Amino acid sequence: MSRFWNQVDLLLRRNSRLPRLGLLRTLLRKPYHWMLSTGGGLPLNIGGVLPVRLPAKYLTREQETYEVESYQALRNWLDLQSECAVVDIGCSFGYFSCASLFHRSVQRVLAVDADQESLGITRLVCRHAENAEQRLLLYNCLISSEPEGCWLPDQIKAATDALLHSGRLTGEASRTQYVNADTKISAQNLPRITLDALIPATIPQHLPLLIKVDVEGAEMLVLQGATEILHRRRPALLLSVHPGYLPRFGADRQQVGDWLRSHGYDWTILAVDHEEHWLCSAVEMK
Repeated sequence: MSRFWNQVDLLLRRNSRLPRLGLLRTLLRKPYHWMLSTGGGLPLNIGGVLPVRLPAKYLTREQETYEVESYQALRNWLDLQSECAVVDIGCSFGYFSCASLFHRSVQRVLAVDADQESLGITRLVCRHAENAEQRLLLYNCLISSEPEGCWLPDQIKAATDALLHSGRLTGEASRTQYVNADTKISAQNLPRITLDALIPATIPQHLPLLIKVDVEGAEMLVLQGATEILHRRRPALLLSVHPGYLPRFGADRQQVGDWLRSHGYDWTILAVDHEEHWLCSAVEMK
């Protein structure tokens, strides 16, 4: 059925021979997207290597060529696992989470973002993955080096679930906001928690773990709050390093590398664009 609707989409929406008719397309966009989504989503290869099905509204062909090296590294790691879990810190619109959920080995994805609308979009983007409601855990919080306030993982999850089902979120990309560790928001409205507190409460100990971190310069804050997890679980890391933004949080690229090395990690630079994409792997500590 999804193949049929994909052909419909190719014929109508992605047909360069048809006139653009901007006003008509605007009027018909919502019912057209609803019609396409009833078929179980449209196919897309995220990063060119991870096949998923997406709601028509969030089908962007740019995702097939976006950060392909990181998605290939994700695919390579997932293919080696019989079962595993993925943590997506800074999930944004949820394409990384979606790519993970559609892989046979992934039992659970924990997606974190400080922006509420981004979490709402992530939930929608991932909706066609099998048992997505049970396998995808969404958290509206900041991951940092120290907790702020008395928030527990279950409390953050309950508050996030209430938000997602409140009807307040629009699902519109234009409504998302940039929220990071230096954004002035009170702990009452946006909890801060460490990975050392969050992961043991949400992901079973026996599951191999990959953690993706994209936090626009706050990389050291995330790592410093994950010391126990890195030593006990030895997860793989896909780390987006932002040399230009790190000084905002009192760090630099060299400090990130030295910290990883001191905690028994080595890394490969997969690609460099406006940020550096590091694949970090645990090595035997002497």
